[in-house]
Amino acid sequence: AVNVGYDMSFKNQVRIGLQFSFSSHNFSNQQYSSYDSLQNNITLKENIFAMFLYLKYSLIQNSSRLKPYILGGLGIHNSRISSNNTITFTNNNSQTLLVKSGTHSTGLNILARVGSDYYLNDQFQLFLDAGVGISVLNFGLAITLK
Repeated sequence: AVNVGYDMSFKNQVRIGLQFSFSSHNFSNQQYSSYDSLQNNITLKENIFAMFLYLKYSLIQNSSRLKPYILGGLGIHNSRISSNNTITFTNNNSQTLLVKSGTHSTGLNILARVGSDYYLNDQFQLFLDAGVGISVLNFGLAITLK
């Protein structure tokens, strides 16, 4: 998943922010049935986009470089799933069937995470957090805009 966000000071140790998340998942599988003499090739792809409004509460307000936090928010997500199943008959029959399907959904999503920022300097921070949202584990680099 790729997350891009912006937050700003709200009250004391609380920041308010907006996060955009993008994710894609691919799955493929092959199965052979000797009973039916069929070869199945299945591919599945899911693309997810989400937007969250969140509050980030810093647990410690001191001059330490390591700053743990709790983050919670609500958002909307959009998911598109498509699948292709190619069925090939292997008993001297050259017929092939292609079955395509897909679905689309939009709904509410919850963002709930715990983690920590590590301040390299006043402008750059490394972060690591875990919880629910688009991905289970997030890590990366944050940049303070002045």
